[in-house]
Amino acid sequence: MKVSAVLSALAALGLVLLSVMFWAVISRLGLVSAFDEAAARVALIDPDESLFKAGGEYLRGMILLAASWMAGTTATLTVGAVLYNLLADLVGGIEFTVLEEVPVDTSARHEAGGRSRPGGM
Repeated sequence: MKVSAVLSALAALGLVLLSVMFWAVISRLGLVSAFDEAAARVALIDPDESLFKAGGEYLRGMILLAASWMAGTTATLTVGAVLYNLLADLVGGIEFTVLEEVPVDTSARHEAGGRSRPGGM
């Protein structure tokens, strides 16, 4: 649970920082006012209103979204780990066997009588 919480928190922090950078870019490029003008032309909003009131509302929304995503992801991963552990106890789990291959020196010279000399010679 701790690992999933830390990874989810890092991902949520990254999401918030990415959204702040995205907001800064689109506001500096003037896309916010362009979206407002387009929405006013299509009569979605009044000409004196704005779709994006301020960057603060956008940031609060992204923080709320990131926090809820973090809580949901942590809960999902924790429940998945518990279910896996219960299933592994019931079925026996999955075993992995790792074999270490040791190279065999086939070029060793044998003495008469079938004995090999020390040092592989």
